[in-house]
Amino acid sequence: MVRSHDGALTAVASGRRSQDWLDNVAASTSRASSVLVMPACGLTLEEVGYPSDEDLARRAAQARSRRSHNDICDTCWEDR
Repeated sequence: MVRSHDGALTAVASGRRSQDWLDNVAASTSRASSVLVMPACGLTLEEVGYPSDEDLARRAAQARSRRSHNDICDTCWEDR
């Protein structure tokens, strides 16, 4: 994912692609074949950060409150 992200940003920064192209790629729900994946050499994971326990709990509650099973599927066999 990082290699695709860097490839897309590099394409825009070098002038090969427009900001509109990048906006469309970012809004897409599937991987765009037009994104050049950057080579892995030189990429190093230096740190993984996690939110505090309070922030993580707040985010989990927010994500769970978005929709229920019935919001997603009102004709599922489980409801019968």
